[in-house]
Amino acid sequence: MHIPDNVSFEAAATTGVGIGSAGYGLYKVLSLPFPDSTVGNHSSQIEARDTVLIYGGSTATGSIAIQLAKLYACKFY
Repeated sequence: MHIPDNVSFEAAATTGVGIGSAGYGLYKVLSLPFPDSTVGNHSSQIEARDTVLIYGGSTATGSIAIQLAKLYACKFY
């Protein structure tokens, strides 16, 4: 994977940590289905979704968790 010139190797190496942490929390701990498992049934399942609180959404891991939760069609306030 190409690292842009303005990003250090150390910063680029930590990208996977946020994705892994957010994915573990949403898919393993909360047992949300993977986003691709709702393809085809998406519109009928949006009403049945639960609300998920992502505390610290301004952090790197929190913003990734928000994007993953959007794929699940969670409610946002």
